[in-house]
Amino acid sequence: MLDLRKKSPNWGSTAHRYGAIVTEFGKLRGAEGVFDFVCGNGSRKRILPSYWAYSGYDPAVEGKDDLPKKGQDLAVAIDVFEHVELNFIQKALDALYERANLGVFLHISLVKAKHLLPDGRNAHITLLPASTWVGYLARPELESWEAHATDRWLRFYGRKRVTDEVE
Repeated sequence: MLDLRKKSPNWGSTAHRYGAIVTEFGKLRGAEGVFDFVCGNGSRKRILPSYWAYSGYDPAVEGKDDLPKKGQDLAVAIDVFEHVELNFIQKALDALYERANLGVFLHISLVKAKHLLPDGRNAHITLLPASTWVGYLARPELESWEAHATDRWLRFYGRKRVTDEVE
């Protein structure tokens, strides 16, 4: 992915299309901030409510390549997990879910990408059926979740179980 981003500075810039969906989902959860997991060029920040706190992480973008220790109310990953090698899916999901205080929103492509990696593989290296993805995403820390799929994509909405921590 690093090579693709260097060749195309706008790589990762289509996630802004989901601003209205993320905003609506966040407002339903009472969110006051978003953690944008693998945020690309950060274009989503510009189309989310300005009063929301925003933190973005992307290992391929200098200055955004440190995973924040603190989360936000809503953790979002759009067009991310189909690019993650299967043996790293759990670790990446752990990082996302650990930084979600109230809920998660994921959009995952189920079809091949238009781009190839330098080694000749399709850029969507992990193509799984929606039902398999849901098996990874419907985790015990979620109080409830919804999944909507077409033949091209899966959208997953999850509400985290809120626990009262006693000090």
